[in-house]
Order: sequence, then structure tokens, then C-alpha cells
Amino acid sequence: MAHRESVPAAEQDQAQYVHLKPLGLRDVFAGGLLERIPAAWPPVRPPAPTAPVSPPSA
Repeated sequence: MAHRESVPAAEQDQAQYVHLKPLGLRDVFAGGLLERIPAAWPPVRPPAPTAPVSPPSA
């Protein structure tokens, strides 16, 4: 790949893409994506503690 300095300025402003091999996920997600999202999404976080935690006494 050419160094950025050797690429003409007009081409430097264009987006560059990387071509990847197909992931083969068409069969996995052919029925749709929503069927694969857990019902409890996003996960529920436990409430934050209200009282500060004091350091252990020595």
C-alpha cells in the first residue's frame, strides 16, 4: 500500500475501504435479526448503592 505522502491530495480525501471475505452469516440471520435479540435486552443493571462503603478498620 502506498504511503499517504505519495497519494495525490484529491484521493486522500476519499474514503478508503477494506474488502473482507464474506462472513457467511446470511444463513444464520436469514429469518431476521429480531428473533435473536434476548427479551431482556439491554441487560438491566442492579441499582447503585446509596450508602458509601467505608474502608475496613485496621
